[in-house]
Amino acid sequence: SFRQFKDDMLVDTIKRIIKQEAIDTSVLEFELTESALFNDENHVRECLDSLAEEGITFSLDDFGTGYSSFALLHKLPISALKVDWSFVSQVQESSEATEIVRSIISLAKNMKIAVVAEGVETREQLDFLIKHDCDQIQGYFYSPPVPFEEFKRMLPKS
Repeated sequence: SFRQFKDDMLVDTIKRIIKQEAIDTSVLEFELTESALFNDENHVRECLDSLAEEGITFSLDDFGTGYSSFALLHKLPISALKVDWSFVSQVQESSEATEIVRSIISLAKNMKIAVVAEGVETREQLDFLIKHDCDQIQGYFYSPPVPFEEFKRMLPKS
């Protein structure tokens, strides 16, 4: 969170927990908001770079709704942009939302950053995102949020 980035011990605390709990960092992704990144750019960059060295990846949540800084995308180890649901929900009704989503996908692809669309609820939204090469989707189209035990039951048995 925004507040946690003010803590000079954040990185050491995360590294200690990873070691203590034997967490496989290759499957660990932290979701950040733009407000956390604008707090203290140099400190945040040092934190993210240090954690990225541990194998942790970072996604930037609700991209496009705040004061999106292309400079931060260039400087920080962001591996995914999450397109805010407010744009995704309007791709069939608003030419502006359509162009924003297309532009975010294009920007991310050109920077070799994955794109996740939030709030996908309809087949039409999904088809639009597939057509424009969106990497991942989240939303009620597949499932509402569910408790962990129910999620495990939803997974295919191997």
